[in-house]
Amino acid sequence: LGALELEAPLPAWSRLADELATRKLSLHNDGKRGTCIFAPPLCITEDELVLGLRSFGDAAVAAFGAFGGPA
Repeated sequence: LGALELEAPLPAWSRLADELATRKLSLHNDGKRGTCIFAPPLCITEDELVLGLRSFGDAAVAAFGAFGGPA
């Protein structure tokens, strides 16, 4: 279980939700609070966890990179 706080405009959070869906990643993200909460299943391998976190990173770059930094 882990959480990440990010400052970004609400449209970026909407784009993140779309990017996560495209990558078939399921996590709790809340743009109003500026948080992403990770709760991976206990039955996955370390390689699957790493792949999921890398996919989140790619989604975040795609979603937030276009906005040029904190709101």
